[in-house]
Amino acid sequence: VRVRRPRIGESSQQAVLMPKLIDVRANQKGVSYKSLFGEYLKGATRFDITDPFVRMPHQVDNLIELIHLIREATDNAEGIIITLNTNNNEDKIPEMIDIFDGLKDDLATYGIDFAYRFDADHDRNIVLNNGWTITLGRGLDIFEKFERFSLASSRQSERRCRAFSIAINNSSVE
Repeated sequence: VRVRRPRIGESSQQAVLMPKLIDVRANQKGVSYKSLFGEYLKGATRFDITDPFVRMPHQVDNLIELIHLIREATDNAEGIIITLNTNNNEDKIPEMIDIFDGLKDDLATYGIDFAYRFDADHDRNIVLNNGWTITLGRGLDIFEKFERFSLASSRQSERRCRAFSIAINNSSVE
């Protein structure tokens, strides 16, 4: 058996995740859900997302981008359970039910269990069953408006951000 030595810049051990606070400036680029908290999603199978403002098409797109990241970060994509706690105006809820039911049906074809409720207040976070909680100061809606036909439409890191903070904590870390 041959043991490979780590290359320069590589660690022989996996990085230890620590609680952290991230502040992003207005108009900052180079930011994505993956760069912010992607590594914390590993090992989780249950994702409880609370964001009362998943109402507009671009906000649903943000949710779908997060689900893509969850799927990439999880070892067993077919064991994923995602619950969205959001809210909306009473007259818009039927439209959102149609959208979320369509998303639920689509995700089921990938083995992902998706549920939603319209019971969120103001808090915005993602609670993972691996012990981590990601507190989203602005929720998933962190990007400035961008043109549909641009590189930013398919790559988060090309988008300009709104100012926000994210806190990542673990209930098992003291």
